[in-house]
Amino acid sequence: MAVRWKTGVGKVLQTGLAAGVAFTLLLLVVTINIKTPSITPRASQNVDHVASRALQEAASIDPGIPPSDLDLNSKGDESVKVVEVPPIAQGGTDEILAKIPDLKEEAKKMSVDPTKKIATEKIKVTYGAAAVSKVIVTKSVDKKSVTPVVSSEFENPPVLTSTLYVKGHTISSEICSENKGSDLRLLVLVTSAPGHRLERSAVRGTWGHIALRKDVALAFFVGQSRNYTENVLLKEESRIYDDIIQGNFMDTYNNLTLKTMSMLEWASEHCSRTKFLLKTDDDMYINFPPLLKLVSAVKRPRLIFGKLAQKWKPIRNMSSKYYIPPRLYPDAYYPDFNTGPAYVLTGDIVKELYRESLNNTFYKLEDVYITGIIAKKLRIDHMHFDQFINRRVALETCKVKKAISIHMVKTYEMYDLWKRVSDGLEDCDKPKPRKIVKTPVQVKDFLRPVKPLVHVNKMTKT
Repeated sequence: MAVRWKTGVGKVLQTGLAAGVAFTLLLLVVTINIKTPSITPRASQNVDHVASRALQEAASIDPGIPPSDLDLNSKGDESVKVVEVPPIAQGGTDEILAKIPDLKEEAKKMSVDPTKKIATEKIKVTYGAAAVSKVIVTKSVDKKSVTPVVSSEFENPPVLTSTLYVKGHTISSEICSENKGSDLRLLVLVTSAPGHRLERSAVRGTWGHIALRKDVALAFFVGQSRNYTENVLLKEESRIYDDIIQGNFMDTYNNLTLKTMSMLEWASEHCSRTKFLLKTDDDMYINFPPLLKLVSAVKRPRLIFGKLAQKWKPIRNMSSKYYIPPRLYPDAYYPDFNTGPAYVLTGDIVKELYRESLNNTFYKLEDVYITGIIAKKLRIDHMHFDQFINRRVALETCKVKKAISIHMVKTYEMYDLWKRVSDGLEDCDKPKPRKIVKTPVQVKDFLRPVKPLVHVNKMTKT
C-alpha cells in the first residue's frame, strides 16, 4: 500500500508539473504574439538593424530629437520595408530617386511608392537629404509627405543649414540683465557637454571666478542628451548656478556648428548690447588679466580676433574626422578663420553672423564655417594675437601668465595651474640669470707655441 500510495502521489505531482509547464508556455506564446509586429522574424531583424543604424547616424547632424521620438511603427504606418540600393555620391533625395530605376522597381514589388512620405517631419529635420546605401521606406496614408529617411555609409550632399537648425533653447539663463548686457565688458560663453559636470565645476572653481565681476558674465552652452537623467541633472544644475543654456540640438561632435549658432542666437536675443563675446571650451584655461587688457585696447568694430589660421587646406582623407568632400568645399584653401578653442567677437557682428549662417550650406567645422566662410561673406576683419595658443603646451607658470588661452587642460591640472598663477610666488618679470657655460680645461691651453727649428748649413754660409 505504501508503495502504491507513493506511486500515486508521484503521478499526481508529475501531472501537475506538466500542466504548470504547459500553462507557462501558453502564456509565453500569447505574450509573444501580442508584442510581435505583423512582419516575418527575418524582416523584423532587418528593419530593427537598419533603423537602429539610421538612428545612430542621426546623431551626426540631428537637431535634438531623442531616438524614442523616431518611431517608425507609429500610427498611420501600414508597413516598414527595407530596400537595398547602390551608393550614390551626388544629388539630393529627389535626384537619387530619379536616378535609380531599380529602387522604384523593387519598391513596386513591395507595393511601396518611394515618392510618398517616408516618415514624420521631425525625422526629415533630423536627417536632411543624403546619399544612400540603404533606404528605409515606410508606406503611410495620413502623414505629411517628406524626404525619405536615409542611412548613409557615404558623404551627405550639401544641405541648407536652416533645414537642420531648430531655434530656441530648452534651458536659458538670466546672466544678462534687462538692458541686454549694455553694462558688460565681456560675455564668456563656454561650450560644454551634458555629462561634463566635473569640467564645469573646475571652470567655476578656477578662471570662471571672473564672472563675479559686474562687467563680465559667464555661461555654459550644451545640447540635448539622449540620456534622460543627464537632462534632468542639467535642469537642477541650472537651478543652482543659473549659468546653463541648452539648445535644441543633439550634443555631438558633428553638431558643433549648430551649437555655435545656438550660442549666437541666444546672445543676439538676450545679450545683444555686450561689447565683446568670448567663445571658448570647457577644457581651456583662460587667463583673464591679459584678455581684459586686450579687449580694452581693441577699438575697431566688426572684428574677430584670436589665433588666426591662414592658407589651411581642407582635409581630403576620408578616415579623418575633419574630412571635407571636394563637392562641399572645392577650393584648395580655406578662407582665413580663427581657430575654435577660443576666439573673441565684437558685439556688433553677433546677430549678423547668426542670420547669415542660416542661409548657407551646412558645414560641420564650426570655426571654418562661422569665422571663415560666413565672416568672409559679411566682410568681417580678423586679427591674430600670439597669446591665443589654442593647443596643448607645457604648463609652466610664467608661460601661462603671458598667454590668454591654452587648450586641452585636464580638470586636475586646471586647479593646480590656477593656484600657481594666482599665488604670484614666481616673479616672471625678473630677468633670468645668464647661464655660464663651463668648458673642460685642456693641457694644451697652457703650452706656449714653440717656433720650428731652422737648420743652417755653415758650409754654405757667406
